[in-house]
Amino acid sequence: MVVYAIMAFSCSFLTFLALFLPVTEVLAVAAVFLALYKYRLHKDTQEEVREEGRDAG
Repeated sequence: MVVYAIMAFSCSFLTFLALFLPVTEVLAVAAVFLALYKYRLHKDTQEEVREEGRDAG
């Protein structure tokens, strides 16, 4: 139920942006993907640091 609510909100929001500001829609989606990428990169870097600390000890 929660997933459907989030999807409905997201689709409505993107449709609104597409009708009035198509460039903003593309930039918003790109910003979300870049933020997810940065989060994953940060998470992977932290895991590598932890693994190196275990190997050294």
